Amino acid sequence: MYITFFRLAQLVILAFTLAIFFSYGLQFYVPVMILLPWVHSKVSRENYLKAEFALRYGLVLITCK
Repeated sequence: MYITFFRLAQLVILAFTLAIFFSYGLQFYVPVMILLPWVHSKVSRENYLKAEFALRYGLVLITCK
C-alpha cells in the first residue's frame, strides 16, 4: 500500500515538473511581444530571427538561477 502511494506521489511530482518545464516559455510571450519591435528596429531585416532568438534566450537566462 505504501509503495503505491509513493509511486503515485512520484508521478504527481513528475507531472508538475513537466508542466513547469513546458510552460516556462509561455511566461515570456507578452514581454517578447512588447520588446520585439524595439529589437527589430535595431537590427537588419535578415537578422530578425536571430535577434528574436537572442531576446528569448536572454530573457530565460536572466530569470534562471
